[in-house]
Amino acid sequence: MALMQWNEGLSVHISSIDHQHQKLVGIINRLHDAMLAGQAGTELTPVVNELVDYTRTHFSNEERLFIQHGYPDTEKHKAAHAAFIRHLREIQNSMAGGNQAGVAMKTMQLLKEWLTRHIKGTDQEYSGFMLERGVQ
Repeated sequence: MALMQWNEGLSVHISSIDHQHQKLVGIINRLHDAMLAGQAGTELTPVVNELVDYTRTHFSNEERLFIQHGYPDTEKHKAAHAAFIRHLREIQNSMAGGNQAGVAMKTMQLLKEWLTRHIKGTDQEYSGFMLERGVQ
């Protein structure tokens, strides 16, 4: 049972970005599935590491689009990205503490809330700007 379902409300109507967001949702759902199966301890580290790597790739792609098309709120958006990366690093540091189930629950909740809020809020702000410039 998925924790988070992709839906049209999460779409920014830019296919490459939507695909990346869908992958992020999939990573969150993998962590959720591992928790339900009682495997948070063994799955947390690889899932968080994948999330960190993929998030950096995704953020780089978004930021490249911003620069390429002169998005006026690039710095604000980059700051939100940097804050999220800091959260992920905190999670990685917490994993060394040993309470994998507690860290997994906190991680899953943070990811779901942040991703939903970021996509439905901050990312929607650039969507119209990019669509006006023919980015699909």
